[in-house]
Amino acid sequence: MRHDIHTTFMLGAVKLLKAKENDINGIVKIMFQPAEEIGLGAKDMIEDGLLENPKVDAAFALHVSPDLEVGKFGYKPGVAASSLDGFFLKIQGKGGHSSEPQKCVDPLMIVNAIYNQMNTIVGKEVDPKERAVLVIGKMGGGTVANIIPDTAVIEATLRSFNPDVRCEAHMTFKPFQHLHFIIIKIFVHWSPLLSKKSSLRKTYR
Repeated sequence: MRHDIHTTFMLGAVKLLKAKENDINGIVKIMFQPAEEIGLGAKDMIEDGLLENPKVDAAFALHVSPDLEVGKFGYKPGVAASSLDGFFLKIQGKGGHSSEPQKCVDPLMIVNAIYNQMNTIVGKEVDPKERAVLVIGKMGGGTVANIIPDTAVIEATLRSFNPDVRCEAHMTFKPFQHLHFIIIKIFVHWSPLLSKKSSLRKTYR
C-alpha cells in the first residue's frame, strides 16, 4: 500500500510542477525508485548517471507516516531515518524421525536458543543512551510434525540512527560466526538518512 501512495503523490507532484514549469528557475528530475525494499534501486540509478547531465544540486525524498494528519507533511533536520541491515542465518542440523530424536541434531532447538540470545545481546553491546533495534521477523524450519528437519533459518533486520552504534550492534552476530554449523549472510542496505538544515530551510520558504 505504501508503495502505491509513493507513486501516487509523486505523479501528483509532477503534474503540479509541470503546470508551473515556466516559473521554475532550474531543472527538476523526478525519480521513481525501484527495489526500494532491498536498498539497491537508488544505488543502481545513481551509477547509471541519474545525478548527472544536468548535475543535481539537491535531492529530496518523501515517505508516508500514519502519525501525521491528512494534508500535512513533516520534516526533520539532521538524521531523519535509521540505517537498515538484513541478516540471514542458516543452521545445519541432522534430521530424522521423531521416534529417534537421539540420532538427530535438532536445528529448531538451536534456532530457539539463538533467538533468545540475540534479543539480549543488543542490550549488552550498545550504549544504553543510544538506540538500536533488532527484529527477528522470520524463523523456523521443517514441513511436518513428526520429522526433525535438517535445517532451520532466522532472518532479522537491524536499525540504528548512529553509524558507530550500527557497528556495535553488528557485534550481536559475533558469537555465532565461529560455529561451523551456522551460515551467516549480512546484507548492508543503507546508512542513516541525513537531512541538511540549509536545504530544508530553503524548501520551507
